[in-house]
Amino acid sequence: MFYQFTRVDTRAGLGAEHPFSPEAGWEGDGAHYRRMMRERFKNPAVRAVLLPWARFYRRDQDMVRFIGPYADEAKSILNQL
Repeated sequence: MFYQFTRVDTRAGLGAEHPFSPEAGWEGDGAHYRRMMRERFKNPAVRAVLLPWARFYRRDQDMVRFIGPYADEAKSILNQL
């Protein structure tokens, strides 16, 4: 699967190639989103994508664009990883 590290899309229902995207129909606030992402991070396959994404973001922050209703939360998550 190809991941575009320059784009973090938090809109719901985008599929597996967007690990920051909640499932279709998902509703919740920022706190719910952070909990969802913590649960996802427990999955080794997801963690194997998020950690390199965080390294890319640390190296090239100006290259990464955050999209969607949980953009601030996703940015905070990448900063913490």
